[in-house]
Amino acid sequence: MSNFGFNFSTIVNTNDSGQGSLRQFVLNANLLSNTVLDQAANSIFDPAAGVETSIFMIPASAVNGTGGNSGAAIITLATGLAVTADDLAIDGRTQTANIGDTNSGVITPPVSTVGTQNLSLPTYSRPEVAIASGGNRIININGANGVSIRGLALYNAIDGIYVAGGSASKPIQVQNNLIGSLADGTQGNRLERGVNVTTGYYVNLTANYLAYSSTAASSFRGNGTLTGNYFNANGTSSCDDNLSIEESPAGGANVTGNLLQNSGAMGIDGFNIAGGAVIENNTITGSGTAGTTCDGSIERAAIRIAGDNNTIRYNRLYGNGGAGVTLQGSGSLNNVISQNSTYNNGGLGIDLDNSFVTNSVGDGVTLNDANDTDSGANNLLNFPILADLSIASGNLTVKGCAPAGATVELFEADVSTGGKATLGDNKVGKSKDYGEGQIYLASFVEGSASDTDAANCALATDADGNNQTGMKAFSVVIPVPASLVDGDLLTTTATIASVGTSEFSPVYTHSTACKLVVTTTADTDNAANNSGSLRDAIQCANSLTGADTITFNMPNTEAGFVNADATVNNGNEFWRITLGSQLPSITEALTIDGRTQTTNKGNTNSGAIAAATSVGVDNLTLPAVETPEVEITGPWFGAGIDIRASNVSIFGLGLRHFDTDIRLDQANTTNVLLSGMTFGVDLASRTTPAGGQRSNQHIAVNASDVGFTLTNSLLAYAETKRGIVTGEYGSVSNITAMVSGNHFIGGGLSGNVENGTIEILRTQSPTITITGNHFAGRGAGVATDLAIEFNDYGNGNSTCVTCRIENNTINGFHDGVGYFADASLTGLNISKNNIHNNTEFAVFLGNVQKACRKTPCTTTARAVY
Repeated sequence: MSNFGFNFSTIVNTNDSGQGSLRQFVLNANLLSNTVLDQAANSIFDPAAGVETSIFMIPASAVNGTGGNSGAAIITLATGLAVTADDLAIDGRTQTANIGDTNSGVITPPVSTVGTQNLSLPTYSRPEVAIASGGNRIININGANGVSIRGLALYNAIDGIYVAGGSASKPIQVQNNLIGSLADGTQGNRLERGVNVTTGYYVNLTANYLAYSSTAASSFRGNGTLTGNYFNANGTSSCDDNLSIEESPAGGANVTGNLLQNSGAMGIDGFNIAGGAVIENNTITGSGTAGTTCDGSIERAAIRIAGDNNTIRYNRLYGNGGAGVTLQGSGSLNNVISQNSTYNNGGLGIDLDNSFVTNSVGDGVTLNDANDTDSGANNLLNFPILADLSIASGNLTVKGCAPAGATVELFEADVSTGGKATLGDNKVGKSKDYGEGQIYLASFVEGSASDTDAANCALATDADGNNQTGMKAFSVVIPVPASLVDGDLLTTTATIASVGTSEFSPVYTHSTACKLVVTTTADTDNAANNSGSLRDAIQCANSLTGADTITFNMPNTEAGFVNADATVNNGNEFWRITLGSQLPSITEALTIDGRTQTTNKGNTNSGAIAAATSVGVDNLTLPAVETPEVEITGPWFGAGIDIRASNVSIFGLGLRHFDTDIRLDQANTTNVLLSGMTFGVDLASRTTPAGGQRSNQHIAVNASDVGFTLTNSLLAYAETKRGIVTGEYGSVSNITAMVSGNHFIGGGLSGNVENGTIEILRTQSPTITITGNHFAGRGAGVATDLAIEFNDYGNGNSTCVTCRIENNTINGFHDGVGYFADASLTGLNISKNNIHNNTEFAVFLGNVQKACRKTPCTTTARAVY
């Protein structure tokens, strides 16, 4: 049916009212039934059947626009157009189809794609019809459904479009308009609100250019989608936003694929929404240009949310005056913030507010708290903490701690080299940068099958006060992200169902440089020395100048993790590093600290491997030796650790199954400290290893001018040799040793049983102090070994600078202390020792030949002290 003859649909002039006017079309449409209506197609589109569509045919001679409206027909209304009928379309494209493209050209946004998934953003055609009004509203949709507003420029009014209509099945469609600008896209007299949607109605805003409105491009309190729109420079004051979805209903706004830039206040303000909004694949930049306070706060975030169950993902949020995303301190839970690109913002990338002020806009970094018991936006969920990153065979191993069950998202931070911010921009008064996450890299779930570390987090509270107590450790392997390069700073978020997403974590530097943290029991030799193995760590330290420290942080899923009795968490679990060949010699100042495994993973091998006692005549306290969490076993030959540098300290390791556990074979090696060590003991059984699994001897010094200290250690069950020996292979001199507070258990379990537990052999001018130790042999009458022996082995007279044996307890040997030589020894002081239950002598001094150590001995020149 055609109704042209009655002029029901045709607009032929720019008058405010009367026949042929836009107002008359609306009045007609409000009264007409469209049940059999099917208007003819035009050169641009075919009007939908059953929809009363405006037919603009304003003659070119009546096109009256000037300046920014040049080429457009300008309709100036004294009052707004009231739309009360369903299925009505005001479509300015019919003017283009019927009269021509008199206002040619497009509005081209500054970017062609938006969001991290790079959705295409359209251009916006200049319309041939522009409408202004001195009244409150240009188009007032009241109770009508299925209304379409398309192809118009709307400016100079309170509301461009006021919507109190639209249903789920027949929403209001606002599409391809210039809302708030003149017909060429430039600024004229403003609207206050471009599209004002009241509560509970359904509206779709699609591919519109919304600009220069003083309060908001859209105050959207309804339901529907906003897609492909360009919001530009809306909000002239400190309380005015590009897009307001404040007070929208549950499941209300779906804001997808839009560009929002240069707002006076927030880019998108979701204050007091009922929840369920989806904000995804938008680009938001330049928010907060007004820069002054609104209700006591400066509103300048890209997105603010105060409500539950909202999703913010795949957005690009950059160059905003405040945070990328901020959540109101109260009434904001289970808001998921995922895979956005946030960078170079004036605040945090994500700010969970706990200020509870009337107008909260973010309160800075919310530090991790023990057991995460605080409340606020998203329950102020603790963020993950990264502890180690390493690359091998095209895979990235990521280690750290996170809330139990959290989905962890890994990002390259914007303060990385090549990022959009400067190092230090995100410190916000803290010692480290917190985010922002500019490039999403990967995600994984703590506690999932891919996570090979099930331990509780043992990371210490950091310098900023982040307390990781109650979180879980994780270790996952993912493909190396293509964009990851050496020196990148990585940050993370955690998301938990029903809680929401955390803030960004402190940044962690990814480095392809060698690593000093042992994170695996594997005996890997990586060319870059960054596999996390002990071998690589020593090679790394050797390559660096200055003193270094090797620490341990191995998960309990490593192949070398030993649960000796198969009972979980019962204090008998440790990590065994089994070597395939001798470790590299230590050639630089270095600390190897096995105690850090205990610090990082807990006291999993609890209890003492040697009990505390008292020793010597003075009953000195001999402390217990704690059972180590790290055991190093060898290939039997060679040394466990070969020290060829001064200033080396080794703490809290167990070593066995080497020819010699520790070797000091480099001259002028001084200031070596061995403490809290366990030599020769099987940590699983905490006693003697099986035959063929013992070390021959524990510590050997075969160079001159060497100085070391041994303390609070256990040396036990040497196979054929000694606990400590100097000059094993030839004469040495100027050995300085302090041996105090240790537990010795007699060795020589097979072969030559006459070796001393400590033997000072072929050693000239030693300075030896042996004090406060307990020497326990294998029992009186069982063996012919000694606890402490001096022997020059035919090298002539020896003079101790100071050799002091004092306040030790010695029992279960053949002799307690002995001197065997063919010459004299001076400077040896023996006092206050408790020597008992030995086979023969407490102290034996004599000048005899080396051969007289064997039995039977034909030379019996012995002196008893």
